[in-house]
Amino acid sequence: LKTRYIDMLLQLDTVPKWHNILAGVFSWLLLAGYLVLPGTFTSIRNSRTLSEGAGKAGKVVVKAAQNLPLLWLAGFCCGVASVGMLFLCRIWYSNYKWMLDRIIWPSLTNSAIGFLTTIINIYTARGGHWSVTAIVTAAVTGGYTTIMLVLLLAFDIWGMRKIMKEHNDE
Repeated sequence: LKTRYIDMLLQLDTVPKWHNILAGVFSWLLLAGYLVLPGTFTSIRNSRTLSEGAGKAGKVVVKAAQNLPLLWLAGFCCGVASVGMLFLCRIWYSNYKWMLDRIIWPSLTNSAIGFLTTIINIYTARGGHWSVTAIVTAAVTGGYTTIMLVLLLAFDIWGMRKIMKEHNDE
């Protein structure tokens, strides 16, 4: 029995290990850009405890958190992760199974978590105040979540399920 689905499964054994490792690294780098840096930037920045009650050390932390390079670092993490994933997608786009397991599902979950964290942060730590950083972070994570949902529909619903049906019919 030789179907396109079987070919995809067999091709999974030929994917270089470093491509799988890179997919994981890019996924975690994307998550770092979404959660760690923008989340820290917006929550520490408004901390009255650090700026007023913690003395000189607290003021240094608040000043560092207000530093624009953190936002650039978050953007850099997201950018490198996106470019890296696009590189891997260009190579493996015809293997729907690999794309779903290594790129689309991890990116979708990370983006959705990043978006939810941003919204929760805005309405808890920031009292509902939408700063420019919060708007940019919500737009990026929300946009990326939307793109990943569209790719999920394309690869899973329209692609993989069609191939699975062809496989099951044979």
